[in-house]
Amino acid sequence: CREISGCDDVALGRGAFARPDLAMQIRMATSQKSPNPIGWNTVKQLWLPQFIAESSIFRNESYAVHRCKQWLKYLRRTYPEAIETFAEIKRLTEASEILNYLNPNSEACAKTKPPLNMAGFEITTETSNVCH
Repeated sequence: CREISGCDDVALGRGAFARPDLAMQIRMATSQKSPNPIGWNTVKQLWLPQFIAESSIFRNESYAVHRCKQWLKYLRRTYPEAIETFAEIKRLTEASEILNYLNPNSEACAKTKPPLNMAGFEITTETSNVCH
């Protein structure tokens, strides 16, 4: 695709919601490295809690709760475990309730903040030749 189009990068769109390590998988494939997919436990115990925390800061707790549930609907395309997780949290309204479900040891894990660069790619403000 990149050779034919002449683009430096590609836009991932909703595929990145369903498979949050998609950019890393593409990078590994293009550098001919073995794929190393991110497992459900990493998504559930690190990425979702961080997503809730960052979304709460960005807007508010209610926003974070709703966006977490929405993301789980996308995640079920890649992770069947997301179906059960969504079923368990769909009636919860407080971020703390969801965080307790996602990681019952959240107090112990709160000291270990996962990296912001969760998908394994650089976040830059530079514009490159991106195909949509």
